[in-house]
Amino acid sequence: MDPVMKVKNHILPLLFFCFYAFPTLAQQPDSLHQLKLQSVQVAIEFALENNPDLDVYNLNYQKARKEVSISKSSRYPTVSGTFTGQYNRDLPTSVLPGEIFGQPGQTIETQFGQEYNFNTGVTISKNILDWQSRMKTKIAEAQVMITEAETDLYRQHLSEQVAFYYYTAIITQKAIQISEKDRSIADSLLFLTRQNFEKGMVDRSALNHAKINVNNIAQSISESTSMYDQAVSSLKILLGLEANADIHFEDQAAITSAVLPDSPQIEADKELDLFIQQTDQTLVNVRLQKTAYLPKLSLTSYWGQQQFRDDFGLSFSDSDWNPYSYIGFSLSVPIFNGFAKRNQVNVAKIERSIAQQNLQQVQIQSEIQDQLLLSNYRNSLSQVESAYDTYQLWDQNRTLALQKYEKGLISLADYFKTFEDYLKAENNYLNTLSSMYSYYSTIISRQ
Repeated sequence: MDPVMKVKNHILPLLFFCFYAFPTLAQQPDSLHQLKLQSVQVAIEFALENNPDLDVYNLNYQKARKEVSISKSSRYPTVSGTFTGQYNRDLPTSVLPGEIFGQPGQTIETQFGQEYNFNTGVTISKNILDWQSRMKTKIAEAQVMITEAETDLYRQHLSEQVAFYYYTAIITQKAIQISEKDRSIADSLLFLTRQNFEKGMVDRSALNHAKINVNNIAQSISESTSMYDQAVSSLKILLGLEANADIHFEDQAAITSAVLPDSPQIEADKELDLFIQQTDQTLVNVRLQKTAYLPKLSLTSYWGQQQFRDDFGLSFSDSDWNPYSYIGFSLSVPIFNGFAKRNQVNVAKIERSIAQQNLQQVQIQSEIQDQLLLSNYRNSLSQVESAYDTYQLWDQNRTLALQKYEKGLISLADYFKTFEDYLKAENNYLNTLSSMYSYYSTIISRQ
């Protein structure tokens, strides 16, 4: 028996067993480092779930929400328990009238107090009126909206990049397949030309021309292979895969534009929403700077006890402790704080004006770019149709030219000319196909 057949007889049953005995392995990219992509939507959904940079954006969003909670903590009172001890090395001296001590007309210096005193109690503080803290909370809430808009914008860019590299990989695969067919034809032509050259029927320039065609096609295959490898490598990064992972494309790009929508609908660019949120934040910042002119009212309450002693000892008996409590408030009204705050308010107003003008300009640019995107996409649909039709016609002409050359109806130079025109039509078709899917990748990310 043929050794190759022996190997097949042993390996094929084993592969058959593995395929049916372990069907779940093919569905787990982590097990075999293999990912099967049935469509571009599958690739985008996988990226949105596994992209590491998107995880960082999501964490920043959670961080922004936590910072809002931190800023809101100023609304609640602060409670603290204290215990203090004090040793008075020299008691304070007060001057009292002598009448108290039966010495009228004189003043008596007297020391009051005890050497040791202890205090323990609970202090509760609350800002009753604090506009600056409220505006800081508004700033934190605006930052949450900005972080969310940044995350949505990255998701849009991620979807666009995944779609672009997905279609690039598929189109380059198709280009390699077509070029392999061209190389087979060029090799046959080179073989035929070499035979004719050896018979003296053609000169060396014809032989060189045939070799050049083979070399050009080989170079085209090499370039397409490099583009395919680059697209797959970029996809691995975007999809969060390991370097040794294998991506299998089960979908194939359409040969023509028939499967793509003629008039797709797109949503507004997420970058526009980011500018809106940033502009809204500048308004909150203006209000924050103005709070420097507003009063601040705070309330403090203390409930505690005191103990005074002539020695260092500390008693825990209730009779040795005296109650000591108070309630106080503080009202701070800015009167003059220089011109720094006024300048800060003016700067904040200027920043808001700049943000508003930038937003208006971005809105206009976004509308124009959206119109241009849809226009370029619609034009690319017709261009692909024409390019594909031209490519098919030149493919037919190439086949007919080869038949005519074999029958001696045309010269080898005429066939070379037809073959070169065919390669140009092929290259033009693949380029227009790539451009069309580049526009379509952007459209997908906006739907």
